[in-house]
Amino acid sequence: MLLNAATKPLNVLVLAVMAAAAILTTPWVLGAALPIYGLMMASTIRDPDELAKLALRAEGGAAAIGGRRSLEGITGVLREEVIAVLNEERGIGQELARAPVKPEGIADAVDALCDELIVNARRASDIDLYLASIDVRDLQERLVGFARSDSGRVADAAKAVAEQLQVVEALVAKRLAFDEEVAHLNASLGTIRARLVQARAEAAAPAVGAADVTELRDRMRALAQSLAEAYGHNDPSPNTMKGT
Repeated sequence: MLLNAATKPLNVLVLAVMAAAAILTTPWVLGAALPIYGLMMASTIRDPDELAKLALRAEGGAAAIGGRRSLEGITGVLREEVIAVLNEERGIGQELARAPVKPEGIADAVDALCDELIVNARRASDIDLYLASIDVRDLQERLVGFARSDSGRVADAAKAVAEQLQVVEALVAKRLAFDEEVAHLNASLGTIRARLVQARAEAAAPAVGAADVTELRDRMRALAQSLAEAYGHNDPSPNTMKGT
């Protein structure tokens, strides 16, 4: 999304014109160019039309994947990231089909890994929906108000709000960790595909095996357990989050 905003033609044109003006006429214009460019990028990111275009692009990517997996319930930028991983999976499958020597078990391992990714991405999207439904600043202000009150009746309310804020903080941390893990997964599958391409070009046995994918699955499972614990069970929904 950030790349889309950064490379939008109008944004790039404004930056180029201001930079040229700074070089040719008034140097101080260059100092204003980057802040204005940043504001235009921010405006583009929040533009509903741009968000709609990105959603359509993601749908197109999902259609290109084809096949049995459904991306239903996976929302926002995470959907695009999952599509990127599934595209790597498809590339690995294509390379395995051409490989003179196929590493045993790697196709099934990658397939199972991506199945687990879909399940966990839905769970992460549930967390996103919950986080989007609350106003953290309002909760913080309410907690401050409770702390200033002399009434003993607000003690339970203050405790509940404080606990909710703690859970929200934990959820945000877990979501950031999941995003990092998806990025790592995408890069790792890309490396596996590159090794397969290299092995085919050199007519050699691939320097990759099912154990490489098993390690990725172990990481994904550990993170999945962490996401599940945020809700206190294995099938989370925003209405049953622990601490609410």
